[in-house]
Amino acid sequence: MGKKIGIGFVGAVMLFVILYGAGIINFGGSTPNPTDSSSVPVGVVPAFVDQVDAGWVLNPDSPATKEMQIWEDPQCPACAVFEKSFGAAVKKLMADNVVKVKLRPTTFLDRGYAGRHSARGVNAWACAIEAGVGEAYHDFMYQNQPAKEGDGWTDDQLKSFGSQVGVTGDTKATFETCIADGTYYKWGVESTKMFDDMAIPGTPHITVEGVEVPTDVLQQGPAAFIAWVTAQAAK
Repeated sequence: MGKKIGIGFVGAVMLFVILYGAGIINFGGSTPNPTDSSSVPVGVVPAFVDQVDAGWVLNPDSPATKEMQIWEDPQCPACAVFEKSFGAAVKKLMADNVVKVKLRPTTFLDRGYAGRHSARGVNAWACAIEAGVGEAYHDFMYQNQPAKEGDGWTDDQLKSFGSQVGVTGDTKATFETCIADGTYYKWGVESTKMFDDMAIPGTPHITVEGVEVPTDVLQQGPAAFIAWVTAQAAK
């Protein structure tokens, strides 16, 4: 695939080992299928993301002056592990106005599996942002990530996630049309180009003001993660 799945190879492996040993996750190997060559919608980059780096800030109104960036691929198992283990810590950092949190999507795993699941997941997430439930949809998508990397979701599943996080009425119809039409497909395409150009080693990739969170900090858990991010943001 050309990139390692995780916060650097060692970081991803250590997260898996720690959480698997604790009984939090169960994982297995997978064999990539040929890349899906079917036609895909062109779409557009949504106006509500940063037009320079294609990232989406979860807390734009925060007075925080420092920024944490999190690169994720919707199909990435290590990303789901990170969200499950450190998602609450990220929310606390936002609530305490320590940092602005910018999420940056990539779809590099689509190169190894059929179905364009990462690209469709990013598009559905963008549709959810437009519907006003972007953060909730992001969290729910990772909570319901298929156990086997590459299995992905159907469009009907992605639509149903919207209903489960509060998309209703006329907004629901617009949201589902957005998914069906691939309205924001280009977001994943353009963001992935930046991911490649920056030579990001894999996902998740977490930085504060450009400094990557050390693997040993992640090994120590959420409290150490919060302390490190707080100290880095104070510099």
